[in-house]
Amino acid sequence: MGVVIGDATVTKFSYIEYQAMVLCLAGTICVGMLGIEITMNRFQMLPLLFPGVFSVRERRFYFFDVDVSNGQVAGKLRTHAKMLCRMTLVVVLSYLWQHCVMITETTVGTKFPQEQCDRGLDCFASEVHFMTLFT
Repeated sequence: MGVVIGDATVTKFSYIEYQAMVLCLAGTICVGMLGIEITMNRFQMLPLLFPGVFSVRERRFYFFDVDVSNGQVAGKLRTHAKMLCRMTLVVVLSYLWQHCVMITETTVGTKFPQEQCDRGLDCFASEVHFMTLFT
């Protein structure tokens, strides 16, 4: 089941349609990753993305105003900053996917979610066991 964006009625997606939508999400993430990699390798993007952290002055690379132009430290800093950009892209696209394509509701209590079932959503109820938190 799903809701078409901008529509108020519940639409039933087939398995193939839903898998095609998931494939589109995966493709969007891959294209975004490729775009980030190309952009960050060709241009100095770190000072633009993290203006208070990285700066480039007089052909020198600074991290919090400490010169780290050469060596392994600069490489590690760049690698970690690029990984942060990649993770941000995946989190943002996953968040948009969940809120634009999937509808989820969580109710707290012991009663069965009859209201969600009446609207045609896939609904289930389960008890929370203490051991679930540790396994």
